[in-house]
Amino acid sequence: EWYKSNGLLPMVRIPRCTFNWKIYPFRRMIVEKFKRKEKPYAAAWLGITTDESHRARDSEIQYVVNRFPLIDMGMSRKMCIKWLEDNYPEHTFSKSGCFMCMYQSPKGWMALKKNSPDLFNIALEMERAAKENGVKAGLWAGRSIEAFNYDTTLADYGFDFQPQDFDCNAGGGCFL
Repeated sequence: EWYKSNGLLPMVRIPRCTFNWKIYPFRRMIVEKFKRKEKPYAAAWLGITTDESHRARDSEIQYVVNRFPLIDMGMSRKMCIKWLEDNYPEHTFSKSGCFMCMYQSPKGWMALKKNSPDLFNIALEMERAAKENGVKAGLWAGRSIEAFNYDTTLADYGFDFQPQDFDCNAGGGCFL
């Protein structure tokens, strides 16, 4: 709602989502509930895996110390997913993120259009409103998600391709 009401979009390298709705509320809560004279007041256990160890850094505030248990255990994202599947087979796990996250893959945008067209349309409305507000970038890594705004797919014409059905590593390229 915040992005929509301000005519803005989440943008790569401007982690307003992360700061406004994760980091800042967490920090306010720590100060309000746990303030005492000795610092740090709290340890933040962050779920960063070895694949993204470049994101692991010390806290820039004195009252929180960052901990990285998955890195300490040497766990990659793939290892975490396997552990979750082995220990919680009744659950399905997927990457977290808002429906309009700019880090979403093309497959993610296509799945949103197919499975949640109402949310996809909200994302389109957000892009259009932001464009009217002077924002030049779109939601798909800076490009517009209009590329995914279609009503038909190859499946509508009888094609039922699965990823294992073809190899896009061919020298001449993938012609799908």
